[in-house]
Amino acid sequence: MKFLDFIFDNPEYFNKLLKKSHNHKNQKINKLMQKHVSNKTDKIVSYKMVFINFFILNLFCLLSGLIIYQLLSHYHSTLYSFLQTKITNIKELILFLIGFKLIII
Repeated sequence: MKFLDFIFDNPEYFNKLLKKSHNHKNQKINKLMQKHVSNKTDKIVSYKMVFINFFILNLFCLLSGLIIYQLLSHYHSTLYSFLQTKITNIKELILFLIGFKLIII
Protein backbone atom coordinates (compact mmCIF):
# COMPACT_ATOMS: atom_id res chain seq x y z
CA MET A 1 0.00 0.00 0.00
CA LYS A 2 2.84 2.37 0.71
CA PHE A 3 4.13 1.88 -2.79
CA LEU A 4 0.74 2.63 -4.34
CA ASP A 5 0.37 5.71 -2.19
CA PHE A 6 3.82 6.82 -3.26
CA ILE A 7 2.95 6.34 -6.93
CA PHE A 8 -0.32 8.19 -6.67
CA ASP A 9 1.33 11.01 -4.76
CA ASN A 10 4.14 11.28 -7.34
CA PRO A 11 2.69 11.01 -10.85
CA GLU A 12 6.08 11.95 -12.40
CA TYR A 13 7.64 8.85 -10.90
CA PHE A 14 4.77 6.75 -12.24
CA ASN A 15 5.29 8.22 -15.72
CA LYS A 16 9.02 7.43 -15.53
CA LEU A 17 8.24 3.83 -14.59
CA LEU A 18 5.84 3.54 -17.50
CA LYS A 19 8.40 4.97 -19.92
CA LYS A 20 11.09 2.59 -18.66
CA SER A 21 8.86 -0.45 -19.03
CA HIS A 22 7.71 0.77 -22.44
CA ASN A 23 11.31 1.32 -23.57
CA HIS A 24 12.30 -2.08 -22.27
CA LYS A 25 9.47 -3.73 -24.22
CA ASN A 26 10.41 -1.75 -27.32
CA GLN A 27 14.02 -2.86 -26.99
CA LYS A 28 12.96 -6.49 -26.77
CA ILE A 29 10.68 -6.09 -29.78
CA ASN A 30 13.44 -4.32 -31.73
CA LYS A 31 15.91 -7.11 -30.95
CA LEU A 32 13.41 -9.74 -32.07
CA MET A 33 12.69 -7.81 -35.27
CA GLN A 34 16.42 -7.43 -35.98
CA LYS A 35 16.90 -11.19 -35.58
CA HIS A 36 13.90 -11.85 -37.83
CA VAL A 37 15.12 -9.44 -40.51
CA SER A 38 18.69 -10.76 -40.35
CA ASN A 39 17.40 -14.32 -40.70
CA LYS A 40 15.35 -13.30 -43.74
CA THR A 41 18.30 -11.48 -45.33
CA ASP A 42 20.55 -14.47 -44.62
CA LYS A 43 18.04 -16.72 -46.36
CA ILE A 44 17.76 -14.32 -49.30
CA VAL A 45 21.55 -14.14 -49.62
CA SER A 46 21.83 -17.94 -49.46
CA TYR A 47 19.10 -18.30 -52.11
CA LYS A 48 20.94 -15.81 -54.30
CA MET A 49 24.19 -17.73 -53.89
CA VAL A 50 22.49 -21.02 -54.75
CA PHE A 51 20.92 -19.43 -57.84
CA ILE A 52 24.23 -17.89 -58.93
CA ASN A 53 26.10 -21.17 -58.40
CA PHE A 54 23.42 -23.11 -60.28
CA PHE A 55 23.49 -20.57 -63.12
CA ILE A 56 27.29 -20.73 -63.37
CA LEU A 57 27.21 -24.55 -63.33
CA ASN A 58 24.60 -24.63 -66.09
CA LEU A 59 26.52 -22.09 -68.14
CA PHE A 60 29.75 -24.05 -67.72
CA CYS A 61 28.09 -27.34 -68.69
CA LEU A 62 26.40 -25.83 -71.74
CA LEU A 63 29.61 -24.16 -72.90
CA SER A 64 31.62 -27.34 -72.39
CA GLY A 65 28.94 -29.24 -74.31
CA LEU A 66 29.21 -26.75 -77.18
CA ILE A 67 33.00 -27.01 -77.18
CA ILE A 68 32.88 -30.81 -77.21
CA TYR A 69 30.27 -30.68 -79.97
CA GLN A 70 32.55 -28.44 -82.04
CA LEU A 71 35.56 -30.68 -81.38
CA LEU A 72 33.58 -33.73 -82.41
CA SER A 73 32.43 -31.94 -85.53
CA HIS A 74 35.99 -31.17 -86.61
CA TYR A 75 37.72 -34.43 -85.74
CA HIS A 76 35.08 -37.10 -86.26
CA SER A 77 33.22 -36.50 -89.48
CA THR A 78 31.13 -39.66 -89.24
CA LEU A 79 29.94 -38.80 -85.76
CA TYR A 80 29.45 -35.21 -86.90
CA SER A 81 27.24 -36.29 -89.80
CA PHE A 82 25.27 -38.52 -87.43
CA LEU A 83 24.81 -35.60 -85.04
CA GLN A 84 23.85 -33.29 -87.89
CA THR A 85 21.09 -35.63 -88.96
CA LYS A 86 19.88 -35.94 -85.37
CA ILE A 87 20.12 -32.25 -84.54
CA THR A 88 18.12 -30.34 -87.09
CA ASN A 89 17.19 -27.21 -85.21
CA ILE A 90 18.18 -25.16 -82.21
CA LYS A 91 15.59 -26.74 -79.94
CA GLU A 92 17.00 -30.22 -80.48
CA LEU A 93 20.53 -28.88 -80.00
CA ILE A 94 19.55 -27.43 -76.63
CA LEU A 95 17.92 -30.72 -75.62
CA PHE A 96 21.08 -32.56 -76.68
CA LEU A 97 23.24 -30.23 -74.58
CA ILE A 98 20.95 -30.60 -71.56
CA GLY A 99 21.17 -34.38 -71.90
CA PHE A 100 24.95 -34.11 -72.20
CA LYS A 101 25.00 -31.92 -69.09
CA LEU A 102 23.01 -34.54 -67.19
CA ILE A 103 25.52 -37.18 -68.26
CA ILE A 104 28.38 -34.99 -66.96
CA ILE A 105 26.66 -34.42 -63.63
